[in-house]
Amino acid sequence: MKLNSKAKKRYNFNFQDVIFILLGIFLVISLLLYTLFGINRNVNENSFVVITYAGTEIYNRPITEEKDPLVITKQMGITGDPENNILSIGREFDFVGPTVEVRIVDMTIQVVQEDSPHKICSNQGVVKYANTPIICEPNYIQVVIVDYSSDKPDNM
Repeated sequence: MKLNSKAKKRYNFNFQDVIFILLGIFLVISLLLYTLFGINRNVNENSFVVITYAGTEIYNRPITEEKDPLVITKQMGITGDPENNILSIGREFDFVGPTVEVRIVDMTIQVVQEDSPHKICSNQGVVKYANTPIICEPNYIQVVIVDYSSDKPDNM
């Protein structure tokens, strides 16, 4: 028996396949729109450097007050900041190694020294956009630039 070469191929899509394809298209379009228009990634004079330890904020200063270097020590202190603007969490930090060193220069942040096994947070490099965190998982540290200008009411 000879097959008809002019016969059209038929794709058998069921309802679940159509829903899955539509959801994929919606997800791709949503992520594209969010990336292009949804986040304020510019660093300006309203931006702050926020450092958290184990989910608790320990440092929040304007990025314009550049400190070089900013060294967070195990004994709950920050050197490089003359006012030692660290918020107490009631216990010592549980770091891998004695310190974590953060540089805040030219409206950018970078972890330049830490003693974790794989050096993941220091290998993340320089961050120059708001809302892009540097996460030091073994040291429970997160460093991020936060832009508060979009959170202020219009009448301020």
